[in-house]
Amino acid sequence: MSPHEGRPFFFPTWLPPRRFPRERLPPPIQPPPIQPPPIQLCVIGHTTRRNFGALSAALSALRPAADQLVLVLLGAGPIPAALVEAVEAGLVPLFLQKTIQSFREFYDEVAQCDVILPLVEPDSPLPAYFAGKLTGSVVQAAAYEIEMVAHEALEHIYHDFLTAPTETYTDEEGSFERALRRMLRRKGFGAPALL
Repeated sequence: MSPHEGRPFFFPTWLPPRRFPRERLPPPIQPPPIQPPPIQLCVIGHTTRRNFGALSAALSALRPAADQLVLVLLGAGPIPAALVEAVEAGLVPLFLQKTIQSFREFYDEVAQCDVILPLVEPDSPLPAYFAGKLTGSVVQAAAYEIEMVAHEALEHIYHDFLTAPTETYTDEEGSFERALRRMLRRKGFGAPALL
């Protein structure tokens, strides 16, 4: 070691040769890829007032895996036959019907929704939604800024109040499925082959 010209430190001028080969370290451990949480599709309201046929057909066409989508019913009423058939056929990945005990619990569940599906159409069992009756699913979508897939007639009525993007569909066959695909693409739905 030699002093470094008036500096208060010594700088090594000679180091011993390496006698041992340098250790080979194992490659760094790669963390497993982070799986995004499933997209939660929510149907809010009494089940008898909703058109589950189009939803069942769309899910049958998409055939999502259980880790990609969750369908949640936040409302009373029997599980519709079209949905029961789709669940039994394995076409609906994960299905939950929540029994809500309080308003707070209801709003906590709504806040977890990624996409709201009103499933209300002009020819639905309660067409009053298009003649002055308010549907709660649209109110929740606006209040929580949750994206929605809605019939174009419903979106037209509430357009000024919606705060998040809405994909619309018509009465044309397959239109709901196409609108749902567009929404799922926007939400980052995983399997590109499906979309």
